[in-house]
Amino acid sequence: MNQQILRIQETCAQLGLSRATLYRMIGKGVFPSPVSLSDRTVGWLAKVVAAWRANRICGPSGAAAVLQPECPEAVGFWRQPVLELKPCIDVVKFAFTQHDQPEPIVRKITDYPSHAVARAQLGSCVSQSMQVSYLELAMDVWGPKEQALRFIADMLINHAAIMSHTPVRAVSLRSRTASGRPLPEVDFLSTAEGVIASLQAGATICIGNQRPDKRYGNEVSPFSLRLYWKCTDGQENGVPKPLPAHEHRARFEVCIQGEALAEIGLDQVKDWAGWEAWQPTVATKFFAQRLPLTQRLPGGQRPILCGAARQPMTAAEVNSYRDWMRKKTGRDTKPRKHLTPADARLNTRFRNALKRLGRELHAVSKG
Repeated sequence: MNQQILRIQETCAQLGLSRATLYRMIGKGVFPSPVSLSDRTVGWLAKVVAAWRANRICGPSGAAAVLQPECPEAVGFWRQPVLELKPCIDVVKFAFTQHDQPEPIVRKITDYPSHAVARAQLGSCVSQSMQVSYLELAMDVWGPKEQALRFIADMLINHAAIMSHTPVRAVSLRSRTASGRPLPEVDFLSTAEGVIASLQAGATICIGNQRPDKRYGNEVSPFSLRLYWKCTDGQENGVPKPLPAHEHRARFEVCIQGEALAEIGLDQVKDWAGWEAWQPTVATKFFAQRLPLTQRLPGGQRPILCGAARQPMTAAEVNSYRDWMRKKTGRDTKPRKHLTPADARLNTRFRNALKRLGRELHAVSKG
């Protein structure tokens, strides 16, 4: 059995990476942690490095990697399979005001590509005063289906901004009307396992309402969430169009409209220049996580309790939290309701992903 140990210089040479890049990948969980050989020396099993190279699977951006279990020694170094976060503006709706017309001109752009492309599509409208009336911001999670679904389920359960007493609904198309049109059916969920099972069965998990539903009498919500496994995109002749298998991914979708636009500063956007200056990172709060003391992502056996309906911390958990904060900050800090401080590492990933989206919106389309 090959138990050869590669030092840092040899590992970098084999992978074609710098030392800084290698340690950055280790910090992100993209490359296995080293074996400690002494107090100041580390290395990697040669077969672990070889397995990583042989089993590297590239995601849509070519950056994500997943280690396959052919090398058992390598698997132990990994916290979890890599999930790539890729945010996008799925829908944005503008209302342009023109002096010679009493009603605003409404323009909706789906799969918003970049500011340059959108400006060309809108033409002369961009010279008028405008308001953003609706924004659908999605965080796509690329990776193995089971892990990706558990990840977005936990994003829902540990969400920092969920409204109080808002039901969690699973909407599925299990039946059809006499005319053959799909008829949505709604189940109300109360456990994490129910969320995951519904996602795996193809249902869409909803909190709040994106748009009014005449059948159920729902009014629109200023802020709402949707979770689903995205394997179709749009419709053709009333039938969803399937996506290629390599484009399937989990989607965590935030819909912001009405008074909620003020929370991310879009109520102050009055013209196209203001829209281009708006930074998606201000919407990080709508993806932010606040995790219970005893739980960490991904997965978990626990009930879903939204907003103020969630269970409070026990006395032991409160004392543990306050002791931890005293050591960290030097002051006595009471916990905010029942939750710990935000998971900084995870929320930093959301913020960095939204920063990338901001840069992509300003990218000039080539050709």
